[in-house]
Amino acid sequence: MTTWSPHAQPLVPGWVPPPGSARRLRAFTEADLVGRWALDFHTPRGLVPLAFALVDDLAAGAMAAAAELRLPGGIQARLVGCHLYLGVLPGEAPGAAAGQAPSGAASSTPDDSLPAELTTYALGFRRHWAALAAELSGDLDALDRVDLPALSDAELLTHWHRARRLHRRAWQVHFDVMYRLMTVHEHYLAVCARHGVAEVDATRMIEGETNGIGDADRAVRALADSARDGGFARILVRTPTTRVLAALRREPAAAAFVRDLARVQARYGRRTNSLFDLESAPWSVEATQLLALVRSALVAGPPRRSWGSADARALTEQVLAGASPAAANELEEAWRLAVAGNASWWNEEHNHVIDLRAHLPVADAAGEFARRRGLARPQALHLLAEEFEAMLRGELSWANVEDVVAERIAFTSACRSRRRELPAGLGSSVEVPDDVVFRQVMGVGRAGDQFGEETLQGYGVSPGVARGTVRVVSHAEDIVLLRQGDVLVCAATSPSWTPAFDRIAAAVCDGGGLLTHAAIISREYGVPCVCATMVGTTALHEGDVVEVDGTAGTVRLITRSPVRARQGAGA
Repeated sequence: MTTWSPHAQPLVPGWVPPPGSARRLRAFTEADLVGRWALDFHTPRGLVPLAFALVDDLAAGAMAAAAELRLPGGIQARLVGCHLYLGVLPGEAPGAAAGQAPSGAASSTPDDSLPAELTTYALGFRRHWAALAAELSGDLDALDRVDLPALSDAELLTHWHRARRLHRRAWQVHFDVMYRLMTVHEHYLAVCARHGVAEVDATRMIEGETNGIGDADRAVRALADSARDGGFARILVRTPTTRVLAALRREPAAAAFVRDLARVQARYGRRTNSLFDLESAPWSVEATQLLALVRSALVAGPPRRSWGSADARALTEQVLAGASPAAANELEEAWRLAVAGNASWWNEEHNHVIDLRAHLPVADAAGEFARRRGLARPQALHLLAEEFEAMLRGELSWANVEDVVAERIAFTSACRSRRRELPAGLGSSVEVPDDVVFRQVMGVGRAGDQFGEETLQGYGVSPGVARGTVRVVSHAEDIVLLRQGDVLVCAATSPSWTPAFDRIAAAVCDGGGLLTHAAIISREYGVPCVCATMVGTTALHEGDVVEVDGTAGTVRLITRSPVRARQGAGA
């Protein structure tokens, strides 16, 4: 039995967790153990202190959306060291009066019909989302155009507040849309289950549409093809990433590639690799991450045939043909609604507007602050938001915080080195969380949470069976280390991991649900995938050979790695 205690972990130096409010990031306490929590796989490096305020925006957006829709749940956030856990505390729907059941939008039993307001929302969703995306993109573009070096400190503070307000607005939009779409999706899954259609097949029936993130993936693949066809792929594969652009500019055959690279940066470059990432420069500023993805695509080799809308339609027709007339009518009605309000499509599409972009004006303001104060960027990012604002108002000097910032930088580095020691799940509750987003994206409560003598039980999210050698990967920049036929084992994936799916045999993730990125991309590429294993990255080791069953949700150990076998023999 482990003695690891999340509430006993040290706090970020100089950070006083805000008391009381459920909408603010707080330190994990013993009282939180009655709930159900998941280590956030969207933030694999943890959080720098300046990003604490951004997590507040996520939690506030989720709680507000759940309350407005009278849905049970609402995402809450806790900090263990520098690492983020997301969870749902047990309790009534935040929008319901004491003792009052939530409205029809709150849940859907298999015999319920979808509430009229959600039916209407789903049917008008495409127009609604197009307007919201245009609004957010326009506001983000306006902030991008501001000449930050020309601003005074007071004006930079005003810009910071604008960036924060827009970030809060983005997350309010995020959860307003997400709760509605995922409630529609769960209703659709319930209808399918009633008529014997597995939830993975039901989800594949609505997938195959192109989205903005997929467009960026195809642009990366086109750059890789250009390098291969032009005969200079060796430069991308063999040159250190930080020097590859200079090497390409010296190569005459790569002139068109360099121009195309600039166009991809301009079109898709306002993004980073992960949520709340204030440390990485976006593609539009620094091509290193983009070139790393191109290199990964080159190493992957020829792309797999991906699941398309024609495949989804063929599967749908097959399912409908095998059902009775009454069942077929009900299935088709639910399917059309799920296609109109497509949670799987939106869960990828929104990333290029919100998750990977909305924090960039905040990051830009922090970078400008560091420049004018003569600070290294990590120093600025290890300020708390209130300290950052006080310094811009002239109420706090760097001398007042220099020592504690140095302590925070050392603390963050130490926390990051121990990430793999953290349990993927916390809390005593074993029930499925009463929050549709937590179920569908985080996957908590959907798996057995157990590792037997030879079998790891998780949540099967992409069908099929495959064997391969385990490769444990922590960050997107390391996917280039994957070999053809490896089994990718990771906490979770994000859009920057997509090139890996052209060469892996299967994927195994600690977290994630049916609509998480790894699940969606695995189904698109026809790769068996098991999510929500909770312990995959700690129970499996480099060199193990495993069999992944993405239908049953199991990962079976075939042979141990030679190193583990020797360790076992010597025990």
